Amino acid sequence: MEQEMTKAIMEVRKKVSREEWRERILECQSSGLPVRRWCEENGISFGSYYAHLRKFREEALTEHQFVPVGN
Repeated sequence: MEQEMTKAIMEVRKKVSREEWRERILECQSSGLPVRRWCEENGISFGSYYAHLRKFREEALTEHQFVPVGN
């Protein structure tokens, strides 16, 4: 039971963190600032920003894969 609870807590944390990064990325993109400057002003590592952005882009690509239809 304790192991299930730990797993559930980790999933919630992961989801919250994912949502926080989603909001940060959207905020940066709508700020009109260069990414590096926005990251500096918000205390976010430039590398972390791009690592999370890459994850979102990879997810978007896998969610929208097209399957060729044969004749």
